[in-house]
Amino acid sequence: MLTPTWLGSKNTAVRQVTIQAIGSCCTIMATNQFETQLPKLIPIYNGMYKKELPADHIFITQGYCNLLGAATREETLPVLEPLLEVIFGTFFPLICNPIDFSEPTALKNHNEMLRSVEICGKPFIDTLLTFLFTRLQKGDAKVRNGVLLVLKHLVTRNQAQLEEHRKGLLVSSLKPLVDNEADFQCKKSLAQVIISMANERYLGLEGGEALVEFIILILVLPMLKSKFGKTLKKETKILEFHHLSYV
Repeated sequence: MLTPTWLGSKNTAVRQVTIQAIGSCCTIMATNQFETQLPKLIPIYNGMYKKELPADHIFITQGYCNLLGAATREETLPVLEPLLEVIFGTFFPLICNPIDFSEPTALKNHNEMLRSVEICGKPFIDTLLTFLFTRLQKGDAKVRNGVLLVLKHLVTRNQAQLEEHRKGLLVSSLKPLVDNEADFQCKKSLAQVIISMANERYLGLEGGEALVEFIILILVLPMLKSKFGKTLKKETKILEFHHLSYV
């Protein structure tokens, strides 16, 4: 493999090309060779995020995404499965970070990380949902918002894996946030998730009416406030949503 010498190069461009090339090589590598290399390559990719500047993360993520595409072939799944926790544990904190729009590659890198999680979710959706739901219940606002960003992506990209019973779990997992979420950014992300779910027919399931009510209140309460000049306690918590975009 190319890793020992070229990934240790002092030349940033060499490291960038190398980490991308490794991911591409994985897609054409013989299965038995790839299975041997995979447990060695995952720590290398994870470590690169700590070594390189955020502006260079896109090269790591693109290579990682190709590697995961190869790793999710049926014959390689038994080798990948024990590595999932560390893979999710690498991507998730990075996804939670606010996107620096002043950095030209930041949004693309963010989307590529979501795509990498999506790829892992296709054969291991239950493992991924368990990882996310645990953090949704116990995490701080930044973590909860990160979970919501991933869930929105999964709802629109992993429809085949999110079968009826999993859709019900997703609806029930959001109900506590509808009732209790106080953070503005989390509430904004929650609204975006719910609207994505509506397009996939989640809201007709048990508990979906609470999610529908959340969106309706967002839309109508600012008009009620304008008309009547007063609000209720519950209204006050969500009036700030009147200007949100759900694109």
